[in-house]
Amino acid sequence: MTLFLTRNSLNTSALRALALVALALSTAPSAHAQTLPEYPIPFDRLRSAFPQAVVVAQGATACYPVDALLANTPARRSRGLMFVESMADDAGMLFTYPRPATLSIWMKNTLIPLDVIFADGDGNVINVTRGKPLSLESMPSARPARYVLELNAGRAQALGLDNRGRLLVFGP
Repeated sequence: MTLFLTRNSLNTSALRALALVALALSTAPSAHAQTLPEYPIPFDRLRSAFPQAVVVAQGATACYPVDALLANTPARRSRGLMFVESMADDAGMLFTYPRPATLSIWMKNTLIPLDVIFADGDGNVINVTRGKPLSLESMPSARPARYVLELNAGRAQALGLDNRGRLLVFGP
């Protein structure tokens, strides 16, 4: 389980509640990788091939839970949100990497516009970029990152995630 704690983040009772949710998720049976079709599919169909993580996005004024699928292996990171035709406002995908590196994301076969949020090993937001559907344009992190959170386009601004934001991650 990975947990990013911040000095001014959550009060104790909220943190305990999130920890209980994380414990329940980490003890649930893990999803086994399955072959997914390469045509438009609903976001929920990915749940059979990706484990789930609870991500709390700490914006400028509040914290917001994100129902995130975890792309924590090379195969899952390669698949990402390709061919997904829609996603709920509170949903996203968290890409995790074993060590900090300058990361680059593209939108090949991605059908929906996304905000791409790069964060360092402590969960501090490094930079946010906007991805255009089906684009081969490379979107790099501004400096070495360990995490990338993809949300529906416009969500990062709505949540106040910028270079002062943080990601708190609970999951396997």
